[in-house]
Amino acid sequence: MVFTVLAGIILAGAGAFIFAFSTMLFSAIAFPVGAAMVLSGVLILLSYITSGRDRRPPDTMLVEGVVSALFGLTVLSDFVIESMISVFFGAWLTVSGANRISQSISVSRYRPRDWSKIIPLGMVCTIFGAIMMMPALTPGAPTLPMVAGAFIFDGLSLLVYAMYMKPPIPHQKELEAIQRAEAKKKAREEKVRRRNELRSLSYGERRRRIEEDNAEKRAIKAIQRAERKAKREAKKAEKFDPERTIQFTEEESRLIKDVAEETGFAMKADAAIAEEKAAEAAPAPAPEVPAEPKEEAPALYPTFNVPTDIPSLRAMNEAAAADEKPEEPPRQPEIIEPKLSAVNLEEIEAPNPEVEFEKPELPEVETLSEGGEAWRRAEILRWLDQKAEKSKEPTEEQPEYTPLTLEDLIPEQQERGTDPEDAKRFTQTLTKIDWDQIDRALGGDKD
Repeated sequence: MVFTVLAGIILAGAGAFIFAFSTMLFSAIAFPVGAAMVLSGVLILLSYITSGRDRRPPDTMLVEGVVSALFGLTVLSDFVIESMISVFFGAWLTVSGANRISQSISVSRYRPRDWSKIIPLGMVCTIFGAIMMMPALTPGAPTLPMVAGAFIFDGLSLLVYAMYMKPPIPHQKELEAIQRAEAKKKAREEKVRRRNELRSLSYGERRRRIEEDNAEKRAIKAIQRAERKAKREAKKAEKFDPERTIQFTEEESRLIKDVAEETGFAMKADAAIAEEKAAEAAPAPAPEVPAEPKEEAPALYPTFNVPTDIPSLRAMNEAAAADEKPEEPPRQPEIIEPKLSAVNLEEIEAPNPEVEFEKPELPEVETLSEGGEAWRRAEILRWLDQKAEKSKEPTEEQPEYTPLTLEDLIPEQQERGTDPEDAKRFTQTLTKIDWDQIDRALGGDKD
């Protein structure tokens, strides 16, 4: 990046130098201009070579360095004539602008927010170089100021690219996030591969493979638990420093215990002696004097005694009214004598217990017993039904019976006209009924 910055500064400085001496001939300033181009090309090549394989810039840096060095050698060799100066430096600026656009696209891979800062100057260099290669677009324009502008634009674009050409160094958190994302991606791919593999197996093989996977997972978990336990024990061992800890033997521990017990007994005896001496030195307690009763201070405000056992006025009035009211005799229940609706009431009141009532006249119950009126009606209806069923069967004397329709029953349709055949058949059916036979069967008169 340092070499790229130096190359950009040299090119911008060469542009300022050309602009300062734009009134002179190009052959007078050709040597410093060519030297600046060669030096900038060499610095760009060094930037590409020394960047290393891991963080090497795009190959367009190599192309730009070679092109700048070759164009500079051409200027130093004095092969550029006055009439071709604009076309010569326009071609050089066009190549540099195209390289800068390519470099901005490569920067977008690791700096997605910064690549747009490089591409504008690259496009300006490309367009300006194309205009310089076409003299018809710039008739009468001064040549050296245009060349100075080409150097300044190329130097500025190279400086802007040098600011963002180096990929950013990721922090520890970013690296961990990238590792976690890659691990998740690999786990997801492994899960999909494992699922597809199980689908291609039979049921028995699939069960066996699943059991093997579960056993492998359990073994991995057991190993992880053992590792965590070993780490905890190692931490505990680190906290325990044997150099700072005094270790006693059994005999020393027993002596320390005996001394502690003797010291404890001695301390208890000293405490008891000190308490006895303190009790002897303390003065005798004074006799207790009964406390004199304190006189109650007069109340500053009057006190009121509220009576609580006052009888209710309503209860007193009710008790007085109950004393004045005479006692009424208890009411006797009214005895209602029964009313008898009988004909011979005198005989009922007499000592004779036999009572005779009038018999009501009830209508005779109609039953289907043989000989009754209901039975006769049922027989007539049954005989008529039999005749009606027989009349439906077509015979030579009586054709097939056609029932009446709704149109036949409407008076308007009957006024229009009736079929004489239907009337004839109905008359024949009525005349064939043997009323005498029906009467004899029922056992009654003809009327």
